[in-house]
Amino acid sequence: MFIIDLLENDDFLYRFMGSAIDQHLGASLTGRTFSDYRSGRVLQILMQFFLKVVKQPQMGILITQLDSETHEWVVYTRAALPIADDHQTPNKVIGLLLMQQSPDALLPAQKLLLAEKEQDGLVKSYYGTL
Repeated sequence: MFIIDLLENDDFLYRFMGSAIDQHLGASLTGRTFSDYRSGRVLQILMQFFLKVVKQPQMGILITQLDSETHEWVVYTRAALPIADDHQTPNKVIGLLLMQQSPDALLPAQKLLLAEKEQDGLVKSYYGTL
């Protein structure tokens, strides 16, 4: 489970990251911003997804297959819901992060990666009106 806050500069602050996430990443993210910990393509993907969840506002599901800090390839599934301190304007996201290392789950994505050599991983996102 995680809770993130939208900051005024459109960055996000990790308000709370579950211990399983921290253990998987090998670092404690609570109290840090996205831009403190992420960079490049991963930062861009996460920012686009969470900004859409908060600013639309919509429920979102993001599935990525990317290199992990502590593992080779991992399929990450994030489910995110916008929440608002004032009950009107979303300024936080509460969500779940599932990490899957099953070789069976990676096979379709690996075939996709071979076909799309310019892409470093798999990214799919889904949104729904609340």
